[in-house]
Amino acid sequence: RESAPHAQHNTPKFAYRPEMLCMGALRTAQLPPAVHTGPILLALGVVADPRLPERRRWLRQRARHAGLVPSGSNNAKTLEQSPHTVRNRQGSWLAMRFVIGDFDPRANDRMVCSLADEASAYADLLFTRAAELNDRACVEKSFLWYVRALRLFPFAQFVGKTDDDSFHHLGNLRGALQMMTARVINAASGSTLLYAGWPQYSSYLPEFNRGCGWSTNTRGALFSARPNGTSNCARCTNHPFCYVRGISTEAPLNSPIVGPFPFATGALQLMSGPLARRVFTSNWTVQYIQEQRRFRRTRQHKHYMQWTCAAEDGLIGC
Repeated sequence: RESAPHAQHNTPKFAYRPEMLCMGALRTAQLPPAVHTGPILLALGVVADPRLPERRRWLRQRARHAGLVPSGSNNAKTLEQSPHTVRNRQGSWLAMRFVIGDFDPRANDRMVCSLADEASAYADLLFTRAAELNDRACVEKSFLWYVRALRLFPFAQFVGKTDDDSFHHLGNLRGALQMMTARVINAASGSTLLYAGWPQYSSYLPEFNRGCGWSTNTRGALFSARPNGTSNCARCTNHPFCYVRGISTEAPLNSPIVGPFPFATGALQLMSGPLARRVFTSNWTVQYIQEQRRFRRTRQHKHYMQWTCAAEDGLIGC
């Protein structure tokens, strides 16, 4: 009579992978957050790189050190309670969310655990379905943030966007927003379409779907938009299609020029609630985002070159 083989020979072996334990927590964090039903001055989305938690940690610390949390509180998590708000003696005024995109957890196992731990410790990560870790991530996350913000913060007086490599003096920002609210928005019964930020200027080449003639002031922008000038609006300079054997040809473009137009840079873009709703609930914007996301993996779409981080400020800002 033969003895039965040892049990260990019939037991399948599985390699232990820590990210398997993290996926459940991360999926829970990715569930749609609750709607903030109370009034709030500013809903601010911080477009963040998921690989750089130290940036988010630093921004949280700076907000705490600015004194915009309940006086006498030493709890490190006070600022990150859900819903994540920065408070002062007059109550909530700022809801800040770090905007994260979608990525393949199998290829980023360490990041899965890191984000799961961060989401568990803080309530300020907003997960979107934007394509992450590519040259389109910052643009797609910015658009999806505005769309989500209108649903999550329906009573926000302002909706804004910034990046995780930018820091703003929150006390001054709050003062400026309150001043605009008192002098402009309240005077217009709350229907003012207000757009604010650090203004810069650019023109546009419709034939090539490219921005051109960037400037920090109106005089420089008007000068660059001249059809007989020397800027990259008039000549083939520094555009991807201008290079021959690595050298920009600088040949005359002889192409229509539209602009210049102002835009707020990506470091800080602010819209009044009515303007954000008008822009990001319009049929044109909804269709534009859907088309860009549908064609994001091909270069055949006519707007492909604009849907990249290289054109982030001009594309999102205008």
